[in-house]
Amino acid sequence: MFVVGDDAWQVLLVEHGDCRIVILNGDFEHSPEPEVNRLCSVLRQRLDVVAGTGKALALLSNDFRARRAVDTMIQLDGLPGQASSPNYVPLTRSIEIAIGDIRVQFRPLPQSQAEPDHDATNSWIAHIQVGEMVAAIAPSLDPIADHASMESSLAIAVTGALDDVPEFLLERAIAINAQWATHATDNQMSNGVYRTRSTLVRVFPRDIAAFVFRGERLTLPDWAQSIGDESA
Repeated sequence: MFVVGDDAWQVLLVEHGDCRIVILNGDFEHSPEPEVNRLCSVLRQRLDVVAGTGKALALLSNDFRARRAVDTMIQLDGLPGQASSPNYVPLTRSIEIAIGDIRVQFRPLPQSQAEPDHDATNSWIAHIQVGEMVAAIAPSLDPIADHASMESSLAIAVTGALDDVPEFLLERAIAINAQWATHATDNQMSNGVYRTRSTLVRVFPRDIAAFVFRGERLTLPDWAQSIGDESA
């Protein structure tokens, strides 16, 4: 699994053999295609699945699907009546896909009754399973903490508050965009004590964070940082 991200977005590539899934996570103000091209390179032209919000998918070039031979495009904010194109599969119910040894589930989440105006863009969670390893992916850490599978060993989100990590995320690897990770760890250190027991991986726009699944072992990027129960 390869991840780049900045500001309010992330681009993820999941690959096993010649099976590939791209997830466009978050809010994009520019086309995510340059990041997709960088992750995929000339040797990874074909994509089995591309998932993202209607806005992110619309920012792709007109020939993207044909050029990449994309089988399925999933619109993650596809609530009834909001699918922006008949070419996209709207996420109105749970979607499960098996591609080679990759198992992926995209699941819409109910909007908060306390926040009726909550943006539907944030109302989804994905689980990627390769062998025995499971990664949970969402726009923020909150839905992962509330809805992720207990088997998840890796949480990937654009944003998140690490200075008050829910119990579920303790002792797991957490990957979020660098500016959120820096802010969170600064808050922890200013309090004189870390409040979590996790492994933090900062996600950057240029440096590709690579997560390698081998059996029951997860290999993290070199810059992964252990945080937890230590005096600052």
